[in-house]
Amino acid sequence: TTAAAPAGPAFPSAASAAARPAARPATLQERILALLEDGPMYVKALRDAMPDAKPTSVSNTLTGLRDAGRVESVGRGLWQ
Repeated sequence: TTAAAPAGPAFPSAASAAARPAARPATLQERILALLEDGPMYVKALRDAMPDAKPTSVSNTLTGLRDAGRVESVGRGLWQ
């Protein structure tokens, strides 16, 4: 007997790939807020959880989030 031909293409076409919405990468703010959903974290733990982000970027983003009222510092280096 012969094997049946596959129903669809083995690889998606560029047109079908373009029809799907691309996943938007999470911003540093979104990533920090997601990490803090589980509870307070020290800035070092936040930095360690995002090794691709520069340490100063994490600190500056935390300051911006604090100024916007989205997070607060609850101790030396501890954020929630």
